[in-house]
Amino acid sequence: MEMMLWNGILSFFVGVLLWIFKSQRDDIEGLKKGLADFRLETAQQYATKNDVHNDIDRVLAKIDRIEEKLDRIIQRGNSNG
Repeated sequence: MEMMLWNGILSFFVGVLLWIFKSQRDDIEGLKKGLADFRLETAQQYATKNDVHNDIDRVLAKIDRIEEKLDRIIQRGNSNG
């Protein structure tokens, strides 16, 4: 009788532990899926290095044009003055 009681108690605790482990594993799997979705979403939203380099090149080209215009204005002022 005493052995059956211990078997029942141990079986109950082992069952509870297994249920806790399973729920933890399910939570971890959910987090992994959420992380994978997050990585995919951020990869779609952020610019690539090539995009950034192209944008920087365009900005620098505009700055160069502004410098050229300012140089022409300064030269006209010096030649008139």
